[in-house]
Amino acid sequence: MNKDYVVIVDPYSSACLLPRDFNAAGFDCIAVHSQETIPSNYAGSFHAQDFVAETVFNDVESCAHFLKEYAPVAVLAGAESGVQKADLLTHHLALSSNDFALSLARRDKFEMQEAIAKQGIRAIKQLKTSQFDEIEPWLKSNNIQEFIIKPLASAGSEGVSKCSNLDEARKAFDSILHSEDMFMQLNQAVLVQEFIHGSEYVVDTV
Repeated sequence: MNKDYVVIVDPYSSACLLPRDFNAAGFDCIAVHSQETIPSNYAGSFHAQDFVAETVFNDVESCAHFLKEYAPVAVLAGAESGVQKADLLTHHLALSSNDFALSLARRDKFEMQEAIAKQGIRAIKQLKTSQFDEIEPWLKSNNIQEFIIKPLASAGSEGVSKCSNLDEARKAFDSILHSEDMFMQLNQAVLVQEFIHGSEYVVDTV
C-alpha cells in the first residue's frame, strides 16, 4: 500500500463530508463504527462508498490490529459517539492526539466541569446522581433556585430540561435515568447543574 490513510470513527452527520476533503488532499479514508448498529438519527448520513474499508470497534486490540495494515497517519472522531473510541485508537497506535488522560472529559459533561475547576477556572455547581432524593438537599445547600437536568453524555439539547421546582425535576429525572440516549447508550446517572444567567460564548479550537 502506497497511499496515506485517515481513520474516521463514526463518520456521521456533518463528518460525512470529511472523506471528500481528505480525498482531495490525497488521503483515503477508513470508517470505524463504534457499535454494530448506526444510531437511527445518523444512519442516513453514512456513505460506505466514500471509504476504502470499514470495521466495527469491538475492542481496541482487534480494531487496532485491523488498522495497522493500513498504517494510518491519523485517527479522528466524526460524531460525538466516536470521541472516546478515537482517543483509545490513537493512544494504542501511538498517533498524535489529545491528552488521553482527559478523554472522559471530552464526552462526560460532569467531568468537563470538574476538569476546568481543577485548573482554577470558575465552573458550574453540579451534582451527578442516580438517586432523586439527593437533589433537594443539594439545591438547598447551594441556594439554587433554577437548574438544568440533562444526560451525562448525549449531544445537542437531547434530554435537557430547565427546572425551578421538584415536580419539574422529577419529570426530567425520570425521563432520563435508565433510558437510552441518541447513541443507544444507557443513562445510568443524571446531571444536575445550576442555571447560569448571562451571555453564552462558544469557543471552537483545533
